[in-house]
Amino acid sequence: MNKQELAAAMMRGIQTPGVQESDCMYVFKRGDFCEACALGAALIGKCNGDSSEAQEIWRAAHLRRIEDGPIATMSDMLSIPESLAEEVELMHCDGRSIREIVTWLNTEEGESNVNDETPS
Repeated sequence: MNKQELAAAMMRGIQTPGVQESDCMYVFKRGDFCEACALGAALIGKCNGDSSEAQEIWRAAHLRRIEDGPIATMSDMLSIPESLAEEVELMHCDGRSIREIVTWLNTEEGESNVNDETPS
């Protein structure tokens, strides 16, 4: 997934009805509402707006890879380098909104496919 694809997935996720931006929950669905961080919103977007599916995928992957940590797990799930996942996570934790991060991703220099940086 390149930076523009990541940005588009984040927007699809956060614009999904019932999804609310969260600074502490990756993907947490309760009833008709879902809380998601920037990376969680991207996962929801990757799941075509299905926050229930995103939550199930996130929980299963996180439990399987608990020792790797959430950023490494999300990085693999979204097919982005761990360094980019960490940068997005830190930006969100530092108070940037998902929309601000999307803008940054779309205007960031070096618009090449970020998979080129991911080791095989």
